[in-house]
Amino acid sequence: MIDKVPKIKWASEEQTRFRYLDDQEERALLAYWKGHGDQDMYDLCVLLIDTGARCYSEMMAAHWEFYGQDFVSVTFWHTKTGKPRTIPLTKRSREILRRRKGIYGNHSGPFTMVNKNTMRHRWDHMRSVLGFHDVTPHTLRHTCCTRLILGGADVKRVMTWMGHLSIATTMRYMQIRPDDLNSLIGLLEAA
Repeated sequence: MIDKVPKIKWASEEQTRFRYLDDQEERALLAYWKGHGDQDMYDLCVLLIDTGARCYSEMMAAHWEFYGQDFVSVTFWHTKTGKPRTIPLTKRSREILRRRKGIYGNHSGPFTMVNKNTMRHRWDHMRSVLGFHDVTPHTLRHTCCTRLILGGADVKRVMTWMGHLSIATTMRYMQIRPDDLNSLIGLLEAA
């Protein structure tokens, strides 16, 4: 037993900065893979940016049957949260998948033949050449989420797209729009 309840100082939640690629960094990353003739990494990076998928457990593990007819969508069945999610695919992603189906159709999926250890080695080399020391494949997931938020998508739809279980997870990305409150002034002045 204790004589009195101890005082507990609650720490506030620290705002973390999510590393994401801006348009210029994306162009540099994709140009690097093109310049090195690494079509697998180029294609994988585009799909990761455009879907927000987790690299190893979702995108690289996705089988051909996970994709909708004519590659209009993809369903990630095995997710971190245990809940599958289906998202639409961009035009450039659909074109990549059609091309890869023609080349790798005999494999179980578009990226199932990519070796994780070889990929990590290639990724490390890219980071040292481009100076992207803090960029990981997961950065491309952050890039997708950030672009959706900056593009004005509502938080609930971004939460669904990303497969977040809690809206609090998605809300952490809202800190990238600190001046967005200015857009609300017009709503008040119109009243």
